[in-house]
Amino acid sequence: ANLRAQNELVRLLDNIQFHSKCFRQFTPEELQTIGSVMSMQPYKKGEAIIKKGEESSFVVFILKGEASIDIKDKQGKVLSTIYLRVGDILGEMALFEGGVRSADVISASDETVVGLLEFTGIVMCHSRFPKIGLKLISCFVQSAVSKLRAFHLKQNSKPETYPEDRAIKCTEKVINDSKIFGSLLDPPEVSELCKHMKLVKYKPGEKFILQGRLSKMICIIVHGACLSGSSNSSARIEHKQGYILGADILRPETLIRYYSAFVEKDCLIAVLSYEKFMELNKSFPSLTFKLAARMAQEIVWIENNILRQKIHEEEEAPVSYTHLRAHETSLHIVCRLQREKKKGGGGGGGGGGG
Repeated sequence: ANLRAQNELVRLLDNIQFHSKCFRQFTPEELQTIGSVMSMQPYKKGEAIIKKGEESSFVVFILKGEASIDIKDKQGKVLSTIYLRVGDILGEMALFEGGVRSADVISASDETVVGLLEFTGIVMCHSRFPKIGLKLISCFVQSAVSKLRAFHLKQNSKPETYPEDRAIKCTEKVINDSKIFGSLLDPPEVSELCKHMKLVKYKPGEKFILQGRLSKMICIIVHGACLSGSSNSSARIEHKQGYILGADILRPETLIRYYSAFVEKDCLIAVLSYEKFMELNKSFPSLTFKLAARMAQEIVWIENNILRQKIHEEEEAPVSYTHLRAHETSLHIVCRLQREKKKGGGGGGGGGGG
């Protein structure tokens, strides 16, 4: 039984490499070594994997299923929830800071399996296999830094909202008449989607996505057009009817808006909250899969356009005189000095020919 459990643990560790860039640096033999000092523990949905305030003595690896951490403000109100999936690491902060656990980590799936690696096991592994130990520390640092950034951004960013007083019921007729989905969605899928969306009218110049806000919704342009852009670049991208903004749900590491979007003329936008999207993902997975595929295409499209515009801006940017002087060859210097001497002499009536 122990051998079977150990083999299953190594198999799950091997599977992590498909989900985590960090773990791809380990060889099969190294994973076998890590598995020999790790124990495996299953959890049911709602069970606590880590409890806030308890002593820190081990690091947790999500091997199967998922877990969740609530991000709370100073008053204890839940601002958002971070979901941890296969390949994610928990409890590594205590390796660097010590002390007790700073947050509850709850199993968010019916079959969550984690690997528990005691701090003593990490020390032993590093002393016997320094190369493996160094790779583990590298993973822990990457995970800790990524988590700190996410916590900081989410605790200090206001969640985005839409004007609820201007929101109206989303009907199948409006969506079908707009033809924004074409043949992408079947009639039953359109009907189900409409139950979860709201329609909001925006006026020219009005922003509906704000840079720096905590992203909370998917926005689909039903009528009209809008522009999006970041304060870090002068590039502006136009989005027309049928475009889906807010695909950050596919990139959970960037749940803070890195751009703003505003309407050019009267615009009707269908709003779908992330919570509603996740509900649909459980009850109507074929629908959310199609929407996710469309959003993935648009993420690639917008990133490609941003890169092209940045390259164009760099090519168009004026080059300073100082920059040119710094890259002169000896031949360039002679030619420049001769031109400057001639220019200076021409105004003085017969100043030196060389």
